[in-house]
Amino acid sequence: MADALGIASSIITLVEISHTIVGYLKDVKEAPKERDKLSKELSNLAIYLETVNKLTQTADADDPWLVTAQRLSGPFMQLDVLLKDLKKKLEPASDGMGKVKRRLLWKFTKESVEDVLKKIERIKSLVIVAVQHDHAALSRAINKSLAIVDTKVDGISDNTKRIERDVSFVGRNIIRFSNQVTQIDGEISHVRNQIEKNQDDKRLMRVIAWLTDLNFKSVQAEKLSLRAGDTGRWFLESEQFRKWVDGSVRSSCLWCPGNPGVGKTILSSIVIDYLQSLDYEEKTLILGIFCDYQSVATQTIANLFCSLLKQLVQDHGLTSSITSLYNEFYRKQTRPSIDILTKILSQELESFHRVYIVLDALDEFSDNNGGRKELIDMIKSLGANIHLFVTSRDITTIGTLFEEDTRLDIRASDDDIRACIATKLSCGRLAGLIKGRDDLHQAILDGVTEKAAGMFLLAGLHIDLLSQSTTSKILRVALRKLPDNMAGAYDKTLERVNSQGEHDRDLAYRIFGWIAFAARPLTVLELRYALAVELGTTTLDPDNLCNEDVLESICAGLVIMDQPNWIFRYYDISIVRFVHYTTQEYFMSRQDDLFPGFESIIARTCLTYMTFNDFDIPRTCIPKKTYTTSFFGSPLALLLRNIEKHMFLNYSCSYWGYHASGLVQYSIEREIITFLGVARHRKVADTLRTRHIHWSPSPVVPPSPLQLAVHQGLLHITEVLLDRGADPREELPLIAAAEVGHLKIVKLLLSRDDVDVNQADPKTFHTPLMEAACNGHEEVMKAILASKHMNSLNSVDKDGDSALFHAIYKNRSKVVRILLTTPSINTTFPNSFRRMRKRQRVIIGA
Repeated sequence: MADALGIASSIITLVEISHTIVGYLKDVKEAPKERDKLSKELSNLAIYLETVNKLTQTADADDPWLVTAQRLSGPFMQLDVLLKDLKKKLEPASDGMGKVKRRLLWKFTKESVEDVLKKIERIKSLVIVAVQHDHAALSRAINKSLAIVDTKVDGISDNTKRIERDVSFVGRNIIRFSNQVTQIDGEISHVRNQIEKNQDDKRLMRVIAWLTDLNFKSVQAEKLSLRAGDTGRWFLESEQFRKWVDGSVRSSCLWCPGNPGVGKTILSSIVIDYLQSLDYEEKTLILGIFCDYQSVATQTIANLFCSLLKQLVQDHGLTSSITSLYNEFYRKQTRPSIDILTKILSQELESFHRVYIVLDALDEFSDNNGGRKELIDMIKSLGANIHLFVTSRDITTIGTLFEEDTRLDIRASDDDIRACIATKLSCGRLAGLIKGRDDLHQAILDGVTEKAAGMFLLAGLHIDLLSQSTTSKILRVALRKLPDNMAGAYDKTLERVNSQGEHDRDLAYRIFGWIAFAARPLTVLELRYALAVELGTTTLDPDNLCNEDVLESICAGLVIMDQPNWIFRYYDISIVRFVHYTTQEYFMSRQDDLFPGFESIIARTCLTYMTFNDFDIPRTCIPKKTYTTSFFGSPLALLLRNIEKHMFLNYSCSYWGYHASGLVQYSIEREIITFLGVARHRKVADTLRTRHIHWSPSPVVPPSPLQLAVHQGLLHITEVLLDRGADPREELPLIAAAEVGHLKIVKLLLSRDDVDVNQADPKTFHTPLMEAACNGHEEVMKAILASKHMNSLNSVDKDGDSALFHAIYKNRSKVVRILLTTPSINTTFPNSFRRMRKRQRVIIGA
């Protein structure tokens, strides 16, 4: 198992370096063909490495796969050296300027790039052969690869001969021999220490990757790079801020509200940078959280607390409690509860004299069920040494959370606005227009500063509007007509969009619609493929793909390409988003007149994409022990190949039901029913989801139309299928609904006489109650328990585990409390004692 963890650690490191290099390559301007080829090859390699990692992590101690995987250690070491050398040549300069200082020229010759590509291709071939478990082929391939790659063998041979001569000489001189032995001992000790350090570093990277995908350190660095001049100095020198820093105020929390566009996020990054620059006599920790309206689904309180632990580990290394947390939950493939995370985080922060936590954009954190209040209360409860800094819009409900805390309003000073404008005027179209015209330069500074009213965003929109001027006269007229509020600025910007040609205008609005209504941020490639789909077709025409540069150029500065605040799993790590969350709000406020029926367009696009006839559909599942199925025919390999080849497939399979729910399912009922009626379409929609990769030699059977409709939360479609004769006794829709937590569908099914609330899955013996408990769906579980026919409270599955056991084992503390208060609940677990001992504290906590 230690070997397995070592292999997994190596792979995680290699994948992360690969993604980093791909990100760096985006700034390389020369040799575009070689750059793109290398980027794609690295991305493909990362996908195959993750395949090896998955097989290794799921293997038992006696699994023959581990023997095969161990043979890849040598190639992985070569790859590690190759990638680190490549990363070193491409990484940003060390002065902290990030992208601004990144190397912009491709410094390798085409020949050297081809050499790198050949080495990567050889190692990728070894990985593929290994996953196929062809031991003989793997041995031959490794031997051949070593013969090609290791160009230093002759040098090693020469060194060996030199060592032999040295040994002969030492034999004639015992004193010198003794000295060399001492030196060798020192070198061995150094190597041993280096190996231990490498192992510690790999363990550190494993834990960091496991804690969370959120990457607030990169967000902070990115936002700080946008700072213009010395902006924000007034804030750092304010009395309220200085007293908050030194702790001389009654409250340790500083709330800083501000209007949209005043630069709250950049100011938060400035505050973090300032705090990190101070010299502290006592042990101090600085942590950051950047909330984002586009990442509501991933930015839960539990995930934010994991990000705080991640930053702590990044700055101060691993501790025994965090290592124990990782060891316990990683092997079980479960996540710690918020109670456990709070306890661990509180214990870790106790060792610091003072902990500064900067929380930006609280108003962009979900307030469902009082989420904002819960987040603030839980952060404040972490310890008396917590100094909390919060920014948000000036919203009454948020203000009530800080009535007893210090308040410092954010409003960009005129000097800051001028510095920002001056930076924008130093380059681009306006720079040429005002060159040598100090009067125009000053007029723009004065006019935009006045109209911006302390908002950086509004100033930026004004500059974008002025940049369309072609003469000085037109520029002065545009300057007089600048809007003095955000809505007016957006209206003016849309006038620019509307003035384009018909094709560009229509494409721009489609881009706006996709960004506004997508279930999650779209990558650049996903958006390009989505825009290329033609409804009613069976294939995607590659000639219909728009160029990446077009996405920004026709949108009048309202759309930008950015890095996500999480580690993206696939090779296209750039996402497309609006320039500001107020842009999203503006478009949503005009949904009816700008985007009528756009949700149905997205749903139909997803359905059309999943009907394309060039997907590889798996016939059987992956065998767990024998691995007799070829990797290239396995569901996992097909999934990876399909995601790599069909860039919009992952989104379509994951979110078509999200877009088709609500009223949309009524308007496109016929298309949904037609889609569900084809087994191949259902198989595409279901088997290409990562969490449904099964580990058994059984054939891949697509879900029934009813099962898929239930799983996607399509209440109306579920009713239609039931009315048309779908049999709930055969298809077990209640189990599916309880698993995913669709409460309305659960209530619909419970109201029917032909649905048995106690019916278990014939393969696993899981009941609807077990699925609800296992997945933490409290309201669904309450509805099931309230059913008058409910009598399977203490039923057990094929392993002898009850619903209560599953809830405890999965750390569903709220569900556990509900079950423990249910009459007649059985709290003994005779068949699960060994596993239950590891969860005793959860029972006690419940």
